[in-house]
Amino acid sequence: MRSNKTVQKKFRIDTNTDKVFQRILAAKKESMQSVIESMLKDYIYNNLKIVIENNKQ
Repeated sequence: MRSNKTVQKKFRIDTNTDKVFQRILAAKKESMQSVIESMLKDYIYNNLKIVIENNKQ
């Protein structure tokens, strides 16, 4: 399910975490976008029960 809609969210991370994250991204040749999308999909999948229960109400 692809959508052309773009949603922007802001979050804060400390400088040390950002530096390590950037090093990992560079070493793996991945984009931040792909990593964040993957993490978000995993989080939603792991909490799908909540989504299903809320839709029943």
